[in-house]
Amino acid sequence: MSFPGRPRGALETLARSTYFVNLPRLTLSAVLTRNRRHFGASSSPLIPLLKKSAERPSLEALKWYACGPTVYDSAHLGHARTYVSQDVIRRVLTDFLGQDVIFVMGITDVDDKILQRAMERKEDPRALARRYEADFLADMRALNVLEPSALVRVTEHIRDIIDYIKQIDTNGMAYETSSGVYFDVRAFSKKFAYGKLKTKDRVRSANAEAPVGREEGQQERIGVDVVGMDEKKDLRDFVLWKFNKPGEAAMSWDSPWGRGRPGWHIECSAMTQHLLGPHLDIHSGGVDLCFPHHTNEIAQSDAFRMSEDPAWVGAWLHTGHLYIKGLKMSKSLKNFISVREFLAGHDADDFRMFCLQRRFDADVDYSESALLEARSLRQVFINFVSLAQQRVHVLSRDGCKRWGAKEFEIMAELARVKVGVRKAFVQGGLDTPQVLRLLRDLVGLGHEYLRQGDGKAEERDGTEARGEVVSNLAAYVAKLLALLGLRCFNQFTLLHRGSLSGADVESLAKSLVDFRARVRAAALEGRRRRPRDGSDVEEKEGTTAALAQRLLVLCDEFRERDLIELGIQVKDTGVGECSWTLASPSSAPCEAADQKLDVPGVTLLASRRPK
Repeated sequence: MSFPGRPRGALETLARSTYFVNLPRLTLSAVLTRNRRHFGASSSPLIPLLKKSAERPSLEALKWYACGPTVYDSAHLGHARTYVSQDVIRRVLTDFLGQDVIFVMGITDVDDKILQRAMERKEDPRALARRYEADFLADMRALNVLEPSALVRVTEHIRDIIDYIKQIDTNGMAYETSSGVYFDVRAFSKKFAYGKLKTKDRVRSANAEAPVGREEGQQERIGVDVVGMDEKKDLRDFVLWKFNKPGEAAMSWDSPWGRGRPGWHIECSAMTQHLLGPHLDIHSGGVDLCFPHHTNEIAQSDAFRMSEDPAWVGAWLHTGHLYIKGLKMSKSLKNFISVREFLAGHDADDFRMFCLQRRFDADVDYSESALLEARSLRQVFINFVSLAQQRVHVLSRDGCKRWGAKEFEIMAELARVKVGVRKAFVQGGLDTPQVLRLLRDLVGLGHEYLRQGDGKAEERDGTEARGEVVSNLAAYVAKLLALLGLRCFNQFTLLHRGSLSGADVESLAKSLVDFRARVRAAALEGRRRRPRDGSDVEEKEGTTAALAQRLLVLCDEFRERDLIELGIQVKDTGVGECSWTLASPSSAPCEAADQKLDVPGVTLLASRRPK
């Protein structure tokens, strides 16, 4: 269907540019009728899409729009949970199922809250919005969230928004008051159904004071803050174009109705129409946005198209709330932890593992103990993959090659796990907790297998683990966890991509570590030397002792920074002696920081990361 003055969305054209496949539209019945009693994997709106992509990935890219932040403050862990969960779904679609996805994120950079914050700080609202936008994007990179295919700002789509409102007005579903232009719900309801999305019952007795099913401050956005509310025809009517109030000229634009700025809901509908056309495959956001934001987006889009069949959106994906001490994490309750505060003392991979341990659409409780549990599980996987990679080279070189019953059993179990993972992703509606359970069981089996015939080479009798089997187990675990966005496993997958073999990496690591050990030994020897006259000059600039001290510092920095970034963890065991292991680049510093150099006359403590 075409509209006056509305060209096909630019990214819609791109999505169709390879080879058009008429993919059946996804059903909305599950998401529109679900309630607390039967809201679960069986009714997830994601399942039809996953099944379709699993059976035959469409040559036409899926079009996905995600509501992004209102950039007036820093992002907190509640926001992070939404964007990390979306990132996991996107990675599964693209990297696991092979489905191309065009992922567009909207940035609300004009809003009452932005204006209010700018006035409080006596700052230009546009500059404030750009600063917080940059902070948000930096936070997402730190959390290893993939960049969107396109990032759209409201302030750069004002003309598109005005044209969109004009079309709704032409279709008889908007009216003007002294405060702005409003959507006419009664007029809309004569032709179409309003309020298609049904929200889950998410009330918690401990959270009674917090608005349920609404974004922070969303109750004000519905109408309480609108001048001339008495002029609304229906309490459900919402603003499309808001006229300026005194002091708001800094963010205002001319329009056919008067100078002002867009309402909250109209932004997403207009921007997606411009980029992606009249239909979306996926639209996502926090469950807070279900009403009124996404409900009103649907109404606007149906009014613009003058049609509700096919549905504007194929699958609505809503992430659950993040609670802390029984209350929803929110800025209004001042119980939030910003992403930057969190990352100052924790690893981004631990938060992602925390998210993976829960379904994306479930409400979750955040606590330090829950995060510790996630960190421990991540370390279980790291330890296995690291141990396996250490052992694979020796086993493959010196061990028996012939497969016996145990090897066939192990490989059959690996095949069963792969089937189970695919089932959890596709039929389970991205059941990541089940995926982690399957991987943990596989790791337990792998450890048991590695202990088989363990001993010195000359004592082996052919019962030892086969290097190729161990390599297959470790490669699958590392590859899948890296696919889910756990950054610490990227280095492990390099061993199986052909750029460097496991032996090459081990040789490189051994050479680096041996060189450091020799330099360190020489430095320790020089550090202990004293002048024959007994004077204490070891700290004087230019002396052998001072040089030795500097070399020791460099060795420590090399161990704690450079080697760790390469995923190599070194433990000094004595003068000229050390041990090393391949480990997580992000987790190794925790252990390295606790190492103490215990040499007579020398006490050096490795620098620690900020807590």
